[in-house]
Amino acid sequence: TDPSERVITKPAILGGGVYLPAFTPNSDICGFGGDSNFYGLYYETGTAYFNPLLPNGSNDVAGEDYKSVKVKIPLGEGMPPPAVGIHAGREKGAKAFLQMSTGEVVEVDIETPFNIKSGLTTWRTN
Repeated sequence: TDPSERVITKPAILGGGVYLPAFTPNSDICGFGGDSNFYGLYYETGTAYFNPLLPNGSNDVAGEDYKSVKVKIPLGEGMPPPAVGIHAGREKGAKAFLQMSTGEVVEVDIETPFNIKSGLTTWRTN
């Protein structure tokens, strides 16, 4: 039988989103390696958020008034790292960094359901 996808790393939680890589090993029982995917899920439901959290995360559904939101993107060959590194700088959103077992560092732009930046929202004078 084909191997099943499994989560073997710690998820990262940021701004209401849960971000985690998953791994599917090769079907050869004597082989090694496999492929990985990266998931972006809503923390309250474990399903897709109504706005995409990952790049290219939505598709128009033909003949319908709604969009289909993708919750995963392929990372390619190799096992994912033991944890996801996330950087939230001055720009909108954040970036996830994953160093695969092949040595390649994959950078993924992510969005969050809630605002993760602090700052002044109003100014009141007396």
